[in-house]
Amino acid sequence: MAVRVNDILRMHGLDGFYQVAGREGNDRVVSTVLIADLAFADSERDYSSVREGSFIVTGVLLGSLEDEKLILAVRKASEVGASGVAIARKTDNPITEFVLSYCNEIMMPLFTFDPGNVKIEEIILDLMSLIREDGGTISFSREVERMLNGGLNAVDTAEISEMLCPGARKLCIVAYIGSRSSRDSFRTSRAVKSFDTNTGENAACHLVPYKNGLFAVISMGRVDTKVRDRIVAEIMELLDARADLITTFSGVHSTLEELDRAFRESYFAFQAARVEGLSSVEYKDIGIYKVLVPLKDEPHMVEFMHTYIQVMNAEWLETAKIFVKCKGSYDDAAEIMKCHRNTVRYRISRIRELVDKERSEFEFNQSLMMAVKLHLLNEL
Repeated sequence: MAVRVNDILRMHGLDGFYQVAGREGNDRVVSTVLIADLAFADSERDYSSVREGSFIVTGVLLGSLEDEKLILAVRKASEVGASGVAIARKTDNPITEFVLSYCNEIMMPLFTFDPGNVKIEEIILDLMSLIREDGGTISFSREVERMLNGGLNAVDTAEISEMLCPGARKLCIVAYIGSRSSRDSFRTSRAVKSFDTNTGENAACHLVPYKNGLFAVISMGRVDTKVRDRIVAEIMELLDARADLITTFSGVHSTLEELDRAFRESYFAFQAARVEGLSSVEYKDIGIYKVLVPLKDEPHMVEFMHTYIQVMNAEWLETAKIFVKCKGSYDDAAEIMKCHRNTVRYRISRIRELVDKERSEFEFNQSLMMAVKLHLLNEL
């Protein structure tokens, strides 16, 4: 049986989460929960993540909008098929009758909650539990994609931080736990449901599923890597993992101001770890991948990569991959391939002749390594 907005009203334990308008639309089907900020949406693309049946839970910025902009956001959400909207709003700043009347007119279920009294993660977990048996999902993907793509201003970053990890401490380290192979999968729902965000007086952790893995936003009043490692160990125990997992870490950043940077660092490190065959690595230790990962899809980088890759047959490409893995050692590559070092040297020299024989061997090997690393990143 499909979950409908009326079923949300029967949830227990969410004191302070109220429906304030749009009750005639309570028969709408809820198929997914979406954490989203539609406050500053200025094009249809900003609503592309809202599919029919999405119940949208928003952060404090939407709740602080002027009436006209708030109505525009609700109208757009309704037009793309949202089943309802829940807005963070302080109790001393109630939604005006003008907005309530509009929601009643278009029969858009509108809920409100005070983020000081009701934690957004409590709402999400209860909604998630309600719709799980009906095959529903919860998605933070839009917010994560915005952070990974970069270009957020301070207001955007603070809004997403409040949305994903309310009550977070001042400083954060973001970890990403993912499968070594894209063919492997593991269930994150048990960890998300069971993990206690309040992990101690000095630390909190919020889990954010993303693609074939899980971000852990570990926030602390002061940095303590022992606390970080303990929290990650607790998460790993909760995961239903049948895959070979990789754990990567960002540097230390301000939770409100630099959360986007922390997400990028941990995810870039994850991609580097998959290429290098590492089980764990920190962003500060990934070297040239700090440049290669964010630029791997840029046209000039793709062109550079193809200059080298397109001249290789399958045998040469496999040799080049092992040569790069061995950091340019002919002897180590030959040992792995069980052939003579001159065989490896011959194949690499043939690639050099076809690409740029005028360059020195050292310069060519450095460029070859970059091209192969780019190729491996684009294969992920």
